[in-house]
Amino acid sequence: RLCGYLPLALRAAGSYLANSEDVSPREYARELADERTRLEVIGGEGVELGVDASLALSFKKMKAEAQQTFLDISAFPADFDSQAEEQICGDQGHKGLSEILRWSLVDYKPQGPEYGRYKLHDLARIFASARQEEEHKAAISERLASYYKDLLSAADDLYLKGGDSILAGLALFDREDENIASGFAWAANNSGISSPAAELCMKYPDAGVYVLDLRLHPRQKISWLEAALAAARKLKDRVMEGAHLGNLGITYGALGETRNAIEYFKQALEIVRDLGDQRSEGNTL
Repeated sequence: RLCGYLPLALRAAGSYLANSEDVSPREYARELADERTRLEVIGGEGVELGVDASLALSFKKMKAEAQQTFLDISAFPADFDSQAEEQICGDQGHKGLSEILRWSLVDYKPQGPEYGRYKLHDLARIFASARQEEEHKAAISERLASYYKDLLSAADDLYLKGGDSILAGLALFDREDENIASGFAWAANNSGISSPAAELCMKYPDAGVYVLDLRLHPRQKISWLEAALAAARKLKDRVMEGAHLGNLGITYGALGETRNAIEYFKQALEIVRDLGDQRSEGNTL
C-alpha cells in the first residue's frame, strides 16, 4: 500500500531491504510512510507518491557518485548500452551504473554474449530529471547529442562498406534510433542559443545521409535538413549550407514536388559556384 501497489516502487523497496541488513522491514515501512507524508506536504514531482517515496529512500542510500550517475542517465530517452553511459556520464567502468542496477533503479536486459541494454522506467526518469541541476542537465544533453551524432556517422560508414555491413549499419541505427532522434532534437532546439548545439545540428543530417534516406520519411528528413540549414546559416558555413540546400532539393524531388526541388537546387547552385566547387556544381545541375 505504501508503494502505491506499483511494481517499480515495490522492486525498489525490495532492493533497499536486500542491500540494507541493518534496516528491518518494519523500520523501512515507517521511513516510507514518513517520506510519503513529506511529499504530500511539499507537493509531488509529477510521479506517483508511492514511487517517489520509494525511489527517494533508495536514492538517499546510494553513494554520491552513484546518485549523480542516476541523475545523469535520465538524459537517455530509451534503452542504452554501457559504452554510451560511460562516455556521456563520465562513469568509468560504468561502476555507478552497476550500483544503480543493484538498487533496482534501472533495468538490464542481456543481448548477446558481449553487451546488454539498460533502461530507466519512465517514472524513474521523471524522478531523476526533476532533481538534476539545469546547467549539468544541459552539459549531459550536449554530450549525448555529440555521442549519437558520431554513432549515426558510424552506422553510415558501415552501410557504405556494402555486403553484410549494410545490414549491420542499419541494425546499429535501428537499435539507437530514439537516442539519435533525441540528440538531434536537443541540438535543433538549442541551436539558436548555443554555438556547439548549432554545430551539432548542422552536422547531424550529413553524418547519416545514406542511412537517414532509408530510415526517415521524406517529410521528417526535410524537417532535419531545414533545421540544419538554419544552423549552417547562423554559423556562416557556406559549404554545409550548399550541401543542405542540395539535399532538400533531392528530398523534395523524391516527394514529386518538383517546383520546390528546383528552387532549392538553384540556391545550392549559386553557392557552389561562388565556392568554385565544380564537382558539386555538376551534381547540382
